[in-house]
Amino acid sequence: MKPENWDTLNPQDKQDVAQELLYSHRGKYIIHRALTVATETLKKVPEHLRESDTLEDMEILLEFFPKPDF
Repeated sequence: MKPENWDTLNPQDKQDVAQELLYSHRGKYIIHRALTVATETLKKVPEHLRESDTLEDMEILLEFFPKPDF
């Protein structure tokens, strides 16, 4: 959850909070879920309109952010 004092934090403190979240189980789950929804959505786009490089990069990131075991 966003800290109550988020709006008063300086940029470095916000980055620290974000990085801590990113590498936590919760953060990995959020990234995994977002990438899963995005890749599923992009795969539905007609191939000639699809951003294939972006889709492939997202698939790489999905391997780095696998669904966490809870």
